[in-house]
Order: sequence, then structure tokens, then C-alpha cells
Amino acid sequence: MDVAMTAAKDAEAAKVAVQVDLEESERSKATTMDTAVREAVKRYHLSEEFTGLLDKEVAQEMADLLYRLKQYNPGQKLSLDFAADPPPLPEGVTEEMIEDYEEEGALEGAVPVKIAVVAEDPSTVADGLAGADVGEGVRVSAGEATV
Repeated sequence: MDVAMTAAKDAEAAKVAVQVDLEESERSKATTMDTAVREAVKRYHLSEEFTGLLDKEVAQEMADLLYRLKQYNPGQKLSLDFAADPPPLPEGVTEEMIEDYEEEGALEGAVPVKIAVVAEDPSTVADGLAGADVGEGVRVSAGEATV
């Protein structure tokens, strides 16, 4: 009887060990797949195909908005010549003033600001925010924001 009990306990221990190994293997596989998917998405977002699709979608949305504007404002004249000369500068503003302003840079004298973001995986926050423009005059880089 002791031999049967010992064999049953050993079989149960082996079953538990196999289950633990299977769960660890699945976790490892899921982590590998998640990393591969993130890399594939990152590469796709940098591809010419994605850029082309995005440009096409933006152009379609713009055409739809122009159509709606024209539909609901029939008396409004629209100029779709985007390559036309820009409108004249306001009185008192010269091209030199604009060039001087552009040379100064919009973020001159920026003050670094630390931001705190709570996430399960801190690396995803740094990856997701690095290089992102959060708003006008705000630039984010790997956990820091410059205003």
C-alpha cells in the first residue's frame, strides 16, 4: 500500500511540475510574441507603405471636409490652389522679422520639466513618449518633457 501511495504522490508531483513548466513556456512565448508584434508595428509605422496609406487617408478626409464646407456654404468661394502665392503679410510685419523669429527657435530658453507616468511596464512609457510632440511648445524625450 505504501508503494502505491508513494507512486501516486510521485505521479501528482510530476503532473504539477509539467503544469508549471507548461505555464512558464506559455508566458515566455507570450512575451516573445508581444516583443515581436511591437517591433513589427514600429517597423511598419516607419515604412513607405504606412506613410502612403496615411497620406491617402488624410487626403480623403480633407476632400470630404471641403465637400461638406462647400455643401453647407454654397456661396463661399474655395481656392484649392495650395501652391498659390501666400497671402500678403500684415501691415508692419516684414519678411526679415519672420526670418529672425524662425532663427531664434520656438523652444529657446526651454525649461526641462520632469513628468511622472504610472505604468505596469516603464519601458513602454519611455518608448511611447520618446520623441513625441505633446502640444504646442512641449517636446517629450524618454521620460522628460521640455516646455
